[in-house]
Amino acid sequence: AAIANVDPSAVTVTVTGGSVVIQATIQLPDAAASVIAHGFNTLGADALFAGHRPANKSSRKAILRLGFVFDYEELYAPTGLIHPRYKLLAPQI
Repeated sequence: AAIANVDPSAVTVTVTGGSVVIQATIQLPDAAASVIAHGFNTLGADALFAGHRPANKSSRKAILRLGFVFDYEELYAPTGLIHPRYKLLAPQI
């Protein structure tokens, strides 16, 4: 089935801190900055990770615009595809 009205400025972000996982589809860039700040400042994460379906170039661009850098690729069992993974390190104070 085709997905209609997909907003390329929206991205799903998952923030994990201890046993807490926050996942939300957000509008870039303001909401993404808030989720990233929450992950680092409130949850105390050392790094955040992101990924996308291999063919989704819009998600790749959005992730890179947020400051994430390519980290590695891995097999994502639900799709059976090799998915890219990105990392964003906490700012050093």
